[in-house]
Amino acid sequence: MFDFYADTEVRATMLSKLHQSGKVLDFEVILKNGDGSLISVFHFRDDPILCFGTTGKNHRESTDISERKQTEIALR
Repeated sequence: MFDFYADTEVRATMLSKLHQSGKVLDFEVILKNGDGSLISVFHFRDDPILCFGTTGKNHRESTDISERKQTEIALR
């Protein structure tokens, strides 16, 4: 997964936040497609799931927000 980040510093920032707080919320990145082209900007969430009082797994979610970002740029 991490090979798809367009900017490795952004990936390092996300990992640092994950290690510091145990979760990542509202984080935007640009990813690379399989052919190396840049694709959509994604909005990540990665937070722990509590099960029987312990955290065994994380809930990971990403949403394509490319159209929203393009609209924001057009409205500037």
